[in-house]
Amino acid sequence: MNDNLLQELEKHFDDFINLKDPDKFYSGLRSYFRFIEDTFPFNNIAHTLFSSRSTPSLLRSNTSALYESLVFNKPNNFTINPIDPMSIKASQLSSFHSYMKDGFSRLFTRDTGNKRVITKDADGDYYNENKLPEEKSRPHCIAEGKWGYLKFNKYGNKIKIGSQDSRHFRLLQCLLEPMGTAKTIEGVYEAIKLPKDKSDPDLSGWDSYKKNSKKVSIIQNAIKELQKGNKLLGKLKFMFDDTKSKIFIKYIG
Repeated sequence: MNDNLLQELEKHFDDFINLKDPDKFYSGLRSYFRFIEDTFPFNNIAHTLFSSRSTPSLLRSNTSALYESLVFNKPNNFTINPIDPMSIKASQLSSFHSYMKDGFSRLFTRDTGNKRVITKDADGDYYNENKLPEEKSRPHCIAEGKWGYLKFNKYGNKIKIGSQDSRHFRLLQCLLEPMGTAKTIEGVYEAIKLPKDKSDPDLSGWDSYKKNSKKVSIIQNAIKELQKGNKLLGKLKFMFDDTKSKIFIKYIG
């Protein structure tokens, strides 16, 4: 099964990388990215790659933006020229593919030489036979009735976070979709703002520094609310960049 997964990844990559027609190229690239996002453990490898500070900055920012644009239909400012596949093959896409293969290979070989085995469950989902069920899926939010919950894996217990409309639940939901992807303070604030914010003087006017500081403060307060009562079990860490212009969640298990 391990070899089959890698062969599927290779096939998706080979299906588009040498295409010269722009529409066909982007269609194949979207299929490649969606296969990664829908398939364990490739999704975890990609999210870790995008969030890791050890990843080359161009690969982390540009490819991440392209990935989000094609998989989640989010706007981005990164453009590539599909008319020249040779330049693309030597660019971040080729590097990204190499990182994916290397990450997959490292995942399945321990220092002891033991092999890890990937298989499918009854739902058709991939999981690791030699690991605890937690590695089968990443943390995610679910909504039932008026309440929002956190689950750390497909088989785990639901952890009640708060009402669906609460700022702290919507913050968690925003940052976990997808996990590990850095998001702008402005974008996160837009996802968690409340009607009462319209009357907050610090969020109006022309002082952009004051408005951004207030938005960071609102996000920080929502994080504090999430951290109450050990709801996150110490497994999720909220990370700002140095300028506090972006934020992402790191899963520390």
